Amino acid sequence: MGKQKNNGRIETPFVIGAIVELGNCLNLLEPGSIGIVKRAHGELKRIMEEGGMGMPNNNGANRMLDCAVIQCVHETNKRVSIRPFDTIRSAFQEGGPIYPGSNFTERLHIQICVINTDLIKGYFLPRPTAEFNPYLKK
Repeated sequence: MGKQKNNGRIETPFVIGAIVELGNCLNLLEPGSIGIVKRAHGELKRIMEEGGMGMPNNNGANRMLDCAVIQCVHETNKRVSIRPFDTIRSAFQEGGPIYPGSNFTERLHIQICVINTDLIKGYFLPRPTAEFNPYLKK
């Protein structure tokens, strides 16, 4: 099997566990972090308008706008000498509502982006290994 890319079908799924210290986390489950990202979106919009460029767009799994906003957070922090974020944590809803009018969706996951890889303290194969990684040769 060749190198897998996130825009195609996964041929061989694989699961690992990790122990990650969050450190200075841009935690999008907290109102303060939401404000940081909102301000960054406004700053990005201003920069793009001044440069005569259109804003990037999210398109399905291609999250160009979200990526540009987060990059703006990092660049702004660097420019004004604010301590850089080590990690970013956010919840992502997937699937449709579980019943009509519901805000609960069929799938939800928490995603952590690790910027400072020194905060990855360890990794492991979840148990039972055969259940989570049936493709491993014994």
